Amino acid sequence: MVPKNWDAEPEGHQREYGILNDGTAPTGGPHYHAVDRRHVLNRADNTITKWDPYGEVIHQLITLHNRKKSDYAADDNQYSNFEASAKFAGVTPLQAFDVLIGTKIARLQNLKESGKDVMNESIQDTEFDLANYLIIKRSYILHLNSKGTLPASART
Repeated sequence: MVPKNWDAEPEGHQREYGILNDGTAPTGGPHYHAVDRRHVLNRADNTITKWDPYGEVIHQLITLHNRKKSDYAADDNQYSNFEASAKFAGVTPLQAFDVLIGTKIARLQNLKESGKDVMNESIQDTEFDLANYLIIKRSYILHLNSKGTLPASART
């Protein structure tokens, strides 16, 4: 049984449910963290509430992003792989994001229209990649804007 107050939970169980001992979620989420498949921890007040599917998907997106980021990006620049691939292709990083997003959309359409069995990357994996590309692109726009380097064409 999951306690109503997280502080009452023994240290070992906190680790089992996915919360580090210092009270931070492994995924670095600011306020909420999935404790198990039925409960979510609100880190702002240490209460546990009933799990919701939307929160689970967001948790999975963050976990996937953090795992892939450690493989693809430089430690000092989480956008380094997108910037390098854009440079290689002779396009802007924002255009590179659009190509990646378009590739995932085209793959989903092709799978739906062809009726083929999925052989490698699952449809869920493609949808998660697509969602993360959209979020990363938006965060890159915010990043450029905060540095004052956002191209006028990208301002929304």
